[in-house]
Amino acid sequence: EEEEEEEEEEEEESESSCSATPCTRDVLRRLTHDVVFPRAAFPAAARDAAVSLLHAKVKCNAMSFSMLSEQYCYAACGYGAASGVGLYLLGSGFNHSCRPNVSRYAAGRAMVYVATRDVEPGEELTITYLPTGALADPVHARRGAASKSQRDFVCRCARCEAEEVRGDAGGGSAAEWGAVLAAARKENRRIRARLGAAGGNAAAYLAGALAACKSTAAWAASGGPSARPVLRSEDYLELHEILVLLHLQRGAVAAAKAAAEVCIDHLTDHLAAPHGIHDEDIIKHHLVAALCSVHLGAAADARAALEAARAAHARLFGGGAGWLRTRFAREV
Repeated sequence: EEEEEEEEEEEEESESSCSATPCTRDVLRRLTHDVVFPRAAFPAAARDAAVSLLHAKVKCNAMSFSMLSEQYCYAACGYGAASGVGLYLLGSGFNHSCRPNVSRYAAGRAMVYVATRDVEPGEELTITYLPTGALADPVHARRGAASKSQRDFVCRCARCEAEEVRGDAGGGSAAEWGAVLAAARKENRRIRARLGAAGGNAAAYLAGALAACKSTAAWAASGGPSARPVLRSEDYLELHEILVLLHLQRGAVAAAKAAAEVCIDHLTDHLAAPHGIHDEDIIKHHLVAALCSVHLGAAADARAALEAARAAHARLFGGGAGWLRTRFAREV
């Protein structure tokens, strides 16, 4: 069973980090074989070597993009039509940091980069190669995510180095965190499997399961070992987003608002407040809270949530309220 679980974990990680790789490899192979290295001029071995090299470059530099995935209301449209993977010459020059000063988003096939705070003269501009939710975790957890990512690296950014020097490992050594993360991935699979079988009781089951869990960020902040099951921060947030949708589908507006506020609190307490990192997902959570507040007749709460969404959107994407209304037209 343990061997099967390890194989499942490897497949899961491969799919999550390199979902476009088989298609990309096929496109590159046809392109390099038929266009760049025509059969008449190059032997097969040389063409294969060229394809392998080009594929490695794509793997290390490609950026995924999605125009609509941060918005709940577009789920029915399917994300595939507005998502993809691209190679961006300037974008590939950004190094990773676990405390990035630049965010990015897609506008069609263009990638837009926005500084999220003031940048000093000569200071390097950095983005994150990891899911933003993973940046809430301590150094060993982040390095574990980086080593298993598409780019396969050990992070030595200023934040990681400083946490390592301080011994700020979030309650464990690298080996201990490896065990924690393995247990967290197993718990995530268990919850999702049972959620799929819960039918009409899905919302109640998921609410109970999440109430019994801690995120890896909260686990680290509390000093380590706990009797409660642990979920990786990104999975903890994603499952709460699913819970929001389940509650909205049932018309349980107050419960949906509460689940959205859990996401807001997590992103604020474990990312924005301690590290100055802002995740675009907080915008949709504020908008859900605003819409639910309107439905519940809480006008002051709705105005406060909408203003929080506007401020977060301006920080991450620039522009004013008009740009927020354009990007989130259906919600607003």
